[in-house]
Amino acid sequence: MRISFTPRAALAALLAPPVIVLWPLWWVVLILFALWTLVVLADALAAPAPRRIRVRREAPAQVRLGGTVPGRLPR
Repeated sequence: MRISFTPRAALAALLAPPVIVLWPLWWVVLILFALWTLVVLADALAAPAPRRIRVRREAPAQVRLGGTVPGRLPR
């Protein structure tokens, strides 16, 4: 599992400083860090495994050299 920061985790991190300014207590910082960690882990667990993702492409079987054709990625 690869953990990366999502917009949801960034938003949670941006909401923490005003709370810390209002309540500058060590346990508030600890609770906010725990909540942020839960957001990051929830995002990581909700993401599909890369090995299970399959991609298909639809395109014509033949194309002239230098030619272009439309293609699409079906759902």
